[in-house]
Amino acid sequence: MKNYFLILIVFMGILLVQCEEDQHEPVNNDSVAPGVIQNVRVNNLPGAATIKYNVPADEDLLYVQAEYTLKNGREMKVKASVYVDSLLCEGFGTTDQYDITLYAVDRAGNFSNPVVQVVQPLEPPINGVLENMVLQNTFGGVNIRWENKTQSPVGIFVMIKDTTDSAEEFLEVGSIFTQTLNGNINFRGFDTKTRDFYYFVKDRWDNYSDTIVKSITPFFEVQLDKGLMREVILPNDLPMHAIWESGGSRIPRIWDGNLAGDGARIAGISADFSSDYFFTFDLGVTAKLSRFTIFQFLGWNDQYLYEDAQVKTFELYGTANLDLSGAWDTWKKIGDYEIIKPSGLPTALWNYTDEDKAAAYNGHEFEVPLELEPVRYIRMKITSVWGATSWASFAEIDIFGQPESN
Repeated sequence: MKNYFLILIVFMGILLVQCEEDQHEPVNNDSVAPGVIQNVRVNNLPGAATIKYNVPADEDLLYVQAEYTLKNGREMKVKASVYVDSLLCEGFGTTDQYDITLYAVDRAGNFSNPVVQVVQPLEPPINGVLENMVLQNTFGGVNIRWENKTQSPVGIFVMIKDTTDSAEEFLEVGSIFTQTLNGNINFRGFDTKTRDFYYFVKDRWDNYSDTIVKSITPFFEVQLDKGLMREVILPNDLPMHAIWESGGSRIPRIWDGNLAGDGARIAGISADFSSDYFFTFDLGVTAKLSRFTIFQFLGWNDQYLYEDAQVKTFELYGTANLDLSGAWDTWKKIGDYEIIKPSGLPTALWNYTDEDKAAAYNGHEFEVPLELEPVRYIRMKITSVWGATSWASFAEIDIFGQPESN
């Protein structure tokens, strides 16, 4: 009996090994090459080309493969299932002609005879973005605006020369990777000295646009001292407290430097949220404002970014002289503002991209019109939030400008 079981175990082991070996063999292991790709048509696109074709009638056909080489030497392979009749070739950094070699491949791994198709892509997205880019001076640095008509993923880079070294190496001022249709970003941290800024665009296939240089003189600005800011409660201003608290003002929390998202730290909450939800505060100094940054509250594993009670749209007002009656006559409207979610994804918990998250962590920056006269007092009217809550909140505000000397 023991010998019987021993023989059975050995026999089953042989079967398992044989099955495992069989799993690695093609379903069809013939050496017959499939027919060639036929009736090839090309639709040239910006930096790309769509190739349509008819596949051969071989029953064991598995996929179609395209091979080509970019100008930078990068070799590309694109595969398309037998169940579709086209494939997309991307990564072209010029409008030159390129040879695309097409193969039909069967389940045994046999390649058909090649078919070579010439494509001539349209102007690559990196060039289109560069052509539609505007570089200009702003407070403390340089402002870049661009249009990305194809919404292709690109990187925008800004450089300056390091004049401390005789070799004059280039230093990166800043960069952004984006595929938004219309973009706007500032790179700051500069004094008012005139200097040359160099900028270019790069794609994910390491294609580079030309580099353009522009001489820029930044405007002077500083971040206003939060230690001087004070809460002001005017008639008709709504109470600022959490719905789960009995009371107590939360206005000072928008300048306390804390972005934490626990129940005790969120600023600007009111159970009475309405279309006329506004509050007032004193900057502590009269200043010509240049810009400000709004930060969403963080925490809870970031599930509430662009959701819940986070502020979405608001109006900002300023005045140099405070009317204690609360009347709006002396208030100058600074602007209507909206916090933008770069991806445009619908509102839902954790429904955001890495670019959306980076925008929230960096803060949402807004410009102040250059023609605005110096102000000391700010009034903020919140008009909508991201979620369906009856209250509104945000974590922090940074304000920049030119303070008037006393």
